[in-house]
Amino acid sequence: MFEEEHHGLNLPETVLEVVQRLLWIALGCIAALGAGGNIDWARATLGAFGFLGPILIAAYHHSPERRPASLVKPYLALMLPCWVVLILFLAGILHPAFALQQFDGRDYWELLPLPSSWMPVSGQWDVAILQVLFVVGLYASTANALLIPHSRLVFARTWVTLAILAGFLAFLGLAQYFTGAENILWMIAIRKSRFFSTFPNAAHWCAFAILWMGVSLGLASWLVRQRSWRWLSLEGWSLLISAALLILSIVIVGDPLYWLLGAIVAAIGCFSLAWQTLSERQSRRGPGLPAISSLCAALLFLVAALLTVTLVHAPWIAYNGNRPGADLHAGVMADTLAMWQARPLFGWGQSSFQIAYTFFQQADQEAGYWSCARSDLLQSLAENGLVGTLAWCFPALWAFWRILRARRLASFLYAPLAALAAILVLALADFPFACPAVFFGFWLVLFSVARWNEIDDETSKSTETIRRRLDDTRPESPAPTTQS
Repeated sequence: MFEEEHHGLNLPETVLEVVQRLLWIALGCIAALGAGGNIDWARATLGAFGFLGPILIAAYHHSPERRPASLVKPYLALMLPCWVVLILFLAGILHPAFALQQFDGRDYWELLPLPSSWMPVSGQWDVAILQVLFVVGLYASTANALLIPHSRLVFARTWVTLAILAGFLAFLGLAQYFTGAENILWMIAIRKSRFFSTFPNAAHWCAFAILWMGVSLGLASWLVRQRSWRWLSLEGWSLLISAALLILSIVIVGDPLYWLLGAIVAAIGCFSLAWQTLSERQSRRGPGLPAISSLCAALLFLVAALLTVTLVHAPWIAYNGNRPGADLHAGVMADTLAMWQARPLFGWGQSSFQIAYTFFQQADQEAGYWSCARSDLLQSLAENGLVGTLAWCFPALWAFWRILRARRLASFLYAPLAALAAILVLALADFPFACPAVFFGFWLVLFSVARWNEIDDETSKSTETIRRRLDDTRPESPAPTTQS
């Protein structure tokens, strides 16, 4: 795909970049097809293959091809969340917070004497170690996007493959929905009533769909800039169809909050696509229908967003097919906040929420509510404390800083950035990052946007420099002579 495009500084992919791209595609496919990465085999595979990321960085560091003079320090800084997660886990093993006891033939957890709040503690270390290795491995595979690629072809091919895969899964999910399927893919039984495609949780699917819908529309806008009116090729149509299927899936199985965020992302993506098409229309001859249709679609999604805000009176979020009352939801959030306040610095340890929450639960709730916090932010604070949570903010802020320091932001990246912002908003009121497919996609797209924008900025600077040199070396035309 994209063989005829201009990539980066007119650079094709190197062998190392091809291997890195294939690794990202493989991880994205495993996460999406493996129940959003929630099946045990999918988690184990994602974690194991994710550790190929540091190996590729090491190979890149010792390769003479296009590597920067200093790579070790930026990479070690970028891996700060992994160092913090590992240190907190290893230190917490020395101070277990809970012990499994038996009484009358039943197991129950006993709260042990706790050390100072300045010391990390752990819950079930044998369960936590699998989660730690999974998170570290999967994140390490995405961090390379900010350091290795020098060709836009790496990102374009990765994005289009995973975006089309998301569209295909949306098609399967819609087929299941309209045929009244009671099992995932018509054959995998599941207790939850709200599932979609290969995802056992409809909320996780909607977050996944919002992310790759933004990527699809952004990549379509990039194709417009590259190909002008010829952008409606196989890749262009595939991206538009994928985006449409993803939008439809959000409307059908999503909650009002997902409708609103999906509508905003779709509107930004359609406006970007329309603006880019109109710009190319002014500079080159080509049909104006794509621009007009994109603009109409953008207006439609904006109207849908306004209707969502003004007319929908149901709760914003639903869990497992039920719509809990506001009091129950507020109670879960308050209990989780109390957990964090008890150990504010380092929390209760990785994967300790289900155990620790039973000691702070003020009202009886079914397993669907106490199995995880109703907010990724609050659960991270409860399990990892302020230190562990801020560690994950560092690479995100670093990526945004690299975007802001560039001379400009490429317009085709507006939609992917809007999708990333939507995931962050969802992390405040829901738990999208509990889905490995969303966790992987968020960091991959964030780092890819930052690096792609730098490459695009370098390309524009190089093009302007060449144009100025040509203007300086172009001989001046002789002055016209007059005849008497």
